[in-house]
Amino acid sequence: MDVPAEVKALLLRVSMIVFLTTAVSSSVFQSTTFALPKVFEERLSGISVSATALRGLTFPVFTLGSMGQLVVGHFLDRLGPRTVFIAAAAAQVVFFAIMPGLADWAALACAMAFMLAAFGQIPINDFMIGRLAEGEWRARIYGVRYVVSFTALAAALPLIAVVYENWGFNAPLRLLAVSAAIILGAVVMLPQRLPRAEPVAA
Repeated sequence: MDVPAEVKALLLRVSMIVFLTTAVSSSVFQSTTFALPKVFEERLSGISVSATALRGLTFPVFTLGSMGQLVVGHFLDRLGPRTVFIAAAAAQVVFFAIMPGLADWAALACAMAFMLAAFGQIPINDFMIGRLAEGEWRARIYGVRYVVSFTALAAALPLIAVVYENWGFNAPLRLLAVSAAIILGAVVMLPQRLPRAEPVAA
């Protein structure tokens, strides 16, 4: 069955958004998980615990952040990926932007918030691929999605290291805020309702 031209154009637009947000969000996620112990060591020095304990705070933050995937999964079918994605990206923009001015307990709370959003964003693109693709095309698109994701993950660490070495602690956070803003700008262009994949004939 022929697919109308407007549906093809919509599928192309959504696919481009999926791959763009996959690349940028993978970089954001890798950067935050890698840098968070160093962030805590520098910004939570006013909290009366040892340096080892400060770095150990990353565990409860990551644990709480992983709960974001459950929250996002709960709302994806109810609100649609566009609404949920906008909320997650906007939260990252806000909390990455305000983190440079914070320290101690305020910085810890802010880190929890942006990690909750960063973890919560992970299943959204997979949800959209599942809606857009059927059969063998779904497997191929997932393959491309993971190539894009792991390439971005590999590039994130040296980039953050260079930015930190040359411009200090706040620069990577501002870069992450800009990255989250790019994701938000792309997600705003998603349609309210995703086109559904055509069923494959037996």
